[in-house]
Amino acid sequence: MSEPLIDMRKAASSYRRRAEKHFKEAQALLDIEQRNTGLYACLQLRLCIEALMYAMLALYHAELNKSGIRKWQPKRVMDELLAIDPHVEASSTMSIQDESTGDWVQIGSKDHRLTASWTVKAHNALGNALHTPTLGNLIDDIEELDIRYKERARKYLPELAEVFASTTFNSYFLGQNRQFNCKCGAKIIRREDRIKSASVMTCWNCARIWDIVWEGEDVSIAPHRVSYDCPRCASKNGFQEIEMTENFKIKCHKCGLEGQVSKPLQIAFEADAVEGESPK
Repeated sequence: MSEPLIDMRKAASSYRRRAEKHFKEAQALLDIEQRNTGLYACLQLRLCIEALMYAMLALYHAELNKSGIRKWQPKRVMDELLAIDPHVEASSTMSIQDESTGDWVQIGSKDHRLTASWTVKAHNALGNALHTPTLGNLIDDIEELDIRYKERARKYLPELAEVFASTTFNSYFLGQNRQFNCKCGAKIIRREDRIKSASVMTCWNCARIWDIVWEGEDVSIAPHRVSYDCPRCASKNGFQEIEMTENFKIKCHKCGLEGQVSKPLQIAFEADAVEGESPK
């Protein structure tokens, strides 16, 4: 059963607000002269980065499969998004052309994006503060350790500050694409270059697999079918993949041989499947 659809544009905005909240809490912690405030500042910035990544996932949700939309580590999120759009980490501006003069006028500010390399480096470095101090840390000076955490947090503040200084954000440029409707009600989007190199696509909401069907330049989708040859009469059979549940029952359309499907895909037939005669 598919999960209920949610408004992904609202989700992207919600994650953006959450990220900014974590950023401001980190800033406040860095101004407090108290033990462990450096540690908690690193934690807040790490949560900030994660929230920004999830906002991006929400923007691109219709181009992902269900496993892609469940990614949580920033590196895996960026790998997933870059495979779809190589420009996802590029900062951008939007402009309109004045019809009377032909001049281009910028709208809003630059949508500042975090690069994959910066995101992974910052997330990993800030995560170091979340581990229990080692014996070496205790020997060196535990108080000094929190000072280093604050220095680390301050190192990554400027890049994030530039992100939140942008009044334009959550930009999403799609280009040439094909759009399809899944039976669960979700919209599936695939860019032209990706769909031409694929044979199937998966819904981000219900995980239903669809076959990509081309007729000249026109493309449509059809429910993905699992095919098998009957071991008794050798006739071709099949069923929709979405129907396949644990102990799913199947039956040959020609000789009536019954079988049972389990996951991972295994088909068990009646004991006399091969020896038995096919009905005339």
